[in-house]
Parts: sequence; structure tokens; C-alpha cells
Amino acid sequence: MAKKSEIIGEFIVTIDDNNSVSVSRIYKSTKEALRKIWEDSGKGVAPEKWTTQDLGRHILNELCDGAKEATLGDYTIEREANNRINVLRTYKVAKEGLRDCAESIGFPYEKEWDTQNFGRRLVIYAQTLNTK
Repeated sequence: MAKKSEIIGEFIVTIDDNNSVSVSRIYKSTKEALRKIWEDSGKGVAPEKWTTQDLGRHILNELCDGAKEATLGDYTIEREANNRINVLRTYKVAKEGLRDCAESIGFPYEKEWDTQNFGRRLVIYAQTLNTK
């Protein structure tokens, strides 16, 4: 059960009851995320003419044996019944996600902060921004 969870731009930062921190990213540009997945898989550059649905379908067909939902590394890709494609990245290294999140909103952080301290400070900062 989550103790605190905050949506910060494209990121979801969650602090669990045991103080562990997890970070996920919901991409505003699904196509950008899919292109990265395609290229990182060694398939080369995706054709410009491919739409988000084309990219998602090709990834799921060629890399995930045609599944409707699959996880590739940090990324979870889902194809809805209406063929809409969703991409969520759950960072395996939470501190990397916290850094990406902090940089996206201009939050100054100290490199020596541990993950729990960093996560707590970032969530509190975001909550104060949302209450103004």
C-alpha cells in the first residue's frame, strides 16, 4: 500500500509504507517512447510514416510474439481494444527516475541524497507547488 504518491508532470513517484520509492513515467509522446524502444531493440530507425499505432503493433508483434500487453526492460506496452497504445516506464533504479523527474521540473537536488530522502523531498516539493 502506498504511503504517498504524487503525479509530477509525466512522472509518478510513490513512497510505500516501508519507505521504498518507485518511479514510473507516463509519456506525453507515446510515439517518442515507442521509437526509443524500437531503436534500443536493435531494429534500427523506425520509418517516419509509421503512426503510434503502427509502431506499437510492430513492437508487440515482432518483439513480444503478438501479445496485447508486454514488458520490455523498463517499459510496459499495452494495446487497448480500440488499438490505442499506452507506454509506461517503471524505473528499475528509482534514483535515476527521481533525477529525471527532478530535472523535468527544475528541482535542485543533492547527488548524495539517498533514494528515500530524495523521494520524500521531491514529493513534498511537488505537493507545495500543487497547493499554490
